Amino acid sequence: MKLYAIKGDKKTTYAYLFCYPKTKEFVIELPDQADHWETPLLLSSFAQKGLFSVDSYHSKLWIQQRIVPYERQNIGQVLKDNGLKVYEELDLLDKADGRCAQDDYFIEKLDPAELPKSIKNRLGKRIEASVPLGRGQYVLSFRNGKVKKCNIDPLIQNKSELSAFIKAHPDHLDKATISAGGSVLRWDERLMIPCAELYNSATQINVSTEELKAIISCSIIDTADACELLGCSRQYINELVSCGRLLPIKSTEKSTLFLKADVEKMLW
Repeated sequence: MKLYAIKGDKKTTYAYLFCYPKTKEFVIELPDQADHWETPLLLSSFAQKGLFSVDSYHSKLWIQQRIVPYERQNIGQVLKDNGLKVYEELDLLDKADGRCAQDDYFIEKLDPAELPKSIKNRLGKRIEASVPLGRGQYVLSFRNGKVKKCNIDPLIQNKSELSAFIKAHPDHLDKATISAGGSVLRWDERLMIPCAELYNSATQINVSTEELKAIISCSIIDTADACELLGCSRQYINELVSCGRLLPIKSTEKSTLFLKADVEKMLW
C-alpha cells in the first residue's frame, strides 16, 4: 500500500490517497469537516453530502482525470518519455506528482504515522474479513478488532442499482468480496456497501454452532489452497512464513493452516 497527501497551492492537505498497486485500486479519504468549496472537483460532491470516504470507483475516476488516458493516440511515446514500459495509472500519477493543467492540486508521499487521528479512527472501521452465513447474513471483522454480524438486505434496499442487481441475481447475495484495504463490501466496482455503513448497522450477537462451523469452513485454508489463491508455489508460501509475512494459525508436521483473510492480503 502507498499513501499520499493530496495538497493544493497553499500546501494544505485536502485529502488522503490510499493506493494498492497489486490490485490497481485507489481509495480517497477526506478530512472531517472538509469544505466542499476547497475540496478537489469530483470529490467535492462527497464533502457536500457529508460523505468523507470516497469509494474506489470514484477515487479511480479522480486519478484517471489527472493522467494521460490509455486511449491516447501517442500513448507509446508518452510512456517512453516517462521511462515506463507499460501503462500503469499509479506510475503516471507519481511521475507528475498528481498535477494536471485544470487545477493546482498535487500529491506528496506520506508516512501512515502522519495521518490525523480522525482518519486513523475511521480506518479502524475497515473490513478485515467477511464470512457469508447465507440469506444476506455476514460475519464481519474490522480493523479495530470488533467482530459483528450484519444483515445486508436493508442496506441493499437503499441502493437502487445494487438492489436491482441482487433481484436479478439472487444467488449473488452471499458472494460479496472485500476491496483492497477493506473500504467496501462489493459485487462490482460500482455495486458496493461502504465499510462505515456496515459497521454502524451491524450488531454483536451470539453465534450459533452452525454459523460457527460456517465461519471456520470459510475462513481457514491449507497450503494448497493458499498456493491456488496466490497463484504461487509451496516454496513461496514457505518463504512468506519464514520471513514472518504470513503467519499460520496452526502448523503440524503434515499440514499448515492459514486464515484466508491473511492470505488474501498478500494480493493487496
